[in-house]
Amino acid sequence: MERIADPEALTSALTQAAVLPEGSSSDFAIGFDRDGTLHRIFHSRGKLPPDAALRVADIIQEHVRPQPPSRKEPAGATLRLVAGEAVRVEIAQYRYTCAPMLANAHSVTADLRHASRFFFQDRREGIDRQRTATLRFVVTREGTVQDVKVSQGTGRFDMDQEAARVGYNMRFHPAQVDGEPVAVLVAIPITFKP
Repeated sequence: MERIADPEALTSALTQAAVLPEGSSSDFAIGFDRDGTLHRIFHSRGKLPPDAALRVADIIQEHVRPQPPSRKEPAGATLRLVAGEAVRVEIAQYRYTCAPMLANAHSVTADLRHASRFFFQDRREGIDRQRTATLRFVVTREGTVQDVKVSQGTGRFDMDQEAARVGYNMRFHPAQVDGEPVAVLVAIPITFKP
């Protein structure tokens, strides 16, 4: 629970807010950028009304501590909140029984080919090698994409913007845990080739 500044204070705040139905459990994923700042908190599993999920995410955000910068992949965790007389907070440990799968690969590939032709049509600009942008975003329980962010750019603003546009156009078969769709934070490379 090193990502939570004061676990007891978080438990107390969630219990006092009384937004989790007694006997329920919900998972909230927390993602951090490479510089250690909080990137996103989202409701990934369980049944909560949207306003209750937003309230819980706000409470968690108040208690998350910044992480040390990392040269590797951005950090993350999933908190499982179990409501009883008091809310119990634990780090969720589960493996996806089905990872998110791209549903519209054909149209994404066509978008990338079209963009690559545009970027590499005039090689006098010095763009003569492939460039890759890494995108981070949330794949929702419905398979749509939210909160696309370029976590590692190509070195060209226009290419990074096009990579983000392609990311927003992606559609997925959502990740599943025990047959139940869950929201997940993913990182995907987008490569433009000459």
